[in-house]
Amino acid sequence: MKFRAGVAALFLLSLCGAPALSASPKCDPGPSQADIDACTPDVHDKCGEFIPDRDAITRCLAEKNRKNLLSVACHRVMSRPFKHLPPCETHAGNN
Repeated sequence: MKFRAGVAALFLLSLCGAPALSASPKCDPGPSQADIDACTPDVHDKCGEFIPDRDAITRCLAEKNRKNLLSVACHRVMSRPFKHLPPCETHAGNN
């Protein structure tokens, strides 16, 4: 169950974005390990019934965030401005 929740948190955080690596990133590099660690307990405790539906988990965490029910760490992650950027694609050897 922890693995599924961790995967769900990873997908969720990929929707939320990660701190920008440059002033104006061209793509969303996805969540950092710190972001995943920050929100995984909240996914388990508050939104576990929605695993593995990442859209439902995102809605659940956003609702809990609006009601100030998330941990401080996850609140920081969920409160970042969301930029609609395409995910960064990494293809080894295709530079």
